[in-house]
Amino acid sequence: MPKDLATVKRYAWINVLVGAVAYFYVLGFPAVLMPTLYPEIIQDTGWSRAAVMSFASFKFMSGAVFSLLVGFIIHRTGSKNILLIAATLKGLALGLFLFVDTLLLYYLLGVVMGIGAIAGSVSIKILVSQWFWHRQGRAVSLTLLGAGLGASASPMVAESMLVYFGWRETIFIVSLGIWVLVIPMILLLMKSQPERFGFDSRALDPGDYRGRFRPSEKLHQTGFRSAVRSRPFLMLAVATLLTGFVDQAISQPTKTYLQLDLGFSGMEAASITSSIIFTSLIARLFFGWLFDRYSIVGVAFCLFIAALSVVSTLYIVGPISLFVFVLLRGMAHGGTLVDIPVLAKHLFGSLTLAQMIGTLTAIYNLGMALGPAFSGWYFDSYGSYFWCFMLCFALQLFAALLLVNLGWRARTGDEPRPVGQEL
Repeated sequence: MPKDLATVKRYAWINVLVGAVAYFYVLGFPAVLMPTLYPEIIQDTGWSRAAVMSFASFKFMSGAVFSLLVGFIIHRTGSKNILLIAATLKGLALGLFLFVDTLLLYYLLGVVMGIGAIAGSVSIKILVSQWFWHRQGRAVSLTLLGAGLGASASPMVAESMLVYFGWRETIFIVSLGIWVLVIPMILLLMKSQPERFGFDSRALDPGDYRGRFRPSEKLHQTGFRSAVRSRPFLMLAVATLLTGFVDQAISQPTKTYLQLDLGFSGMEAASITSSIIFTSLIARLFFGWLFDRYSIVGVAFCLFIAALSVVSTLYIVGPISLFVFVLLRGMAHGGTLVDIPVLAKHLFGSLTLAQMIGTLTAIYNLGMALGPAFSGWYFDSYGSYFWCFMLCFALQLFAALLLVNLGWRARTGDEPRPVGQEL
């Protein structure tokens, strides 16, 4: 039904609000809750670090596989419907942790949480991106504030709850927010594509690229199959895979590393983790603006920061080095959460947006699935993270250089050609 422009613009910002709340309960809080509980799970069950941390690998691997499908499913059924299903799956999985007593069930719930997380994340990013054009990066970053707030609150809240409850009961209690708040808000407040109301994203949020780079008209008008055969997509895919690998190879063991290896108490380690995530909140707003302004080059800068953050992990020896570590890790984590929808729309346009975000998210999740398993295996095998983290630094630096190259080509207006043809 047609609506006036002001009303439909209001719908766009209501979607941002609902998306932020969904990110808080469905993505942010549970994502950091599990790594926070790893030391308690290890001590309570006697499972090894690699076994406990492999939960993340199962979660991210299932997310990576489902990501290959979710963009196409959303393209056909709508992002609001998929977000509702995702929230339901996440609520069920968190509730069933009450009954976990074997690794099989532990991993199975990780698989379900991975599907719910990726379906929720992709559907929110696609929905918000469909409603914004000029300020897409900022709108996505505001939505992701919900995830950041949930993630920053999670370690401290979880540590406080462990005083009164076990780790299973703590996870169950977290699930209640999804049933009480998230699902009703999706049903009552969230709106689907703006075209249903007679407008598109350019009409709702006018503006142009302002000379940041020259978007390829060929890629913006081509189909999905042709886009994924282009050299820009392959370069972006490699950089995305490596970034996901490094992010979770560092993030998943952070609290365990601080608590069991560097000697911080559980509450101190939780406070440091919360500080990282709180820093990422501010970083998301900054990088949302930076990506809107400088596009691919801005994302490359973010990946250079991520590479430096890996090195800082190895040299925490006092208050100053700890501050640097928190600052760099927070900036890196905040920026890499915003980049996929921006890169997908800037490089490939709106025609294939749902499929492209889903595919790039699948690649990112594949990297995230491999990262924790590798870092956990490396520590169990060698008793140290040093060379594991140095490898992560090199991989992240390479990913940043790939985007520098891609950004240079975009800024000079080079038209991409399919792989196999000379550029």
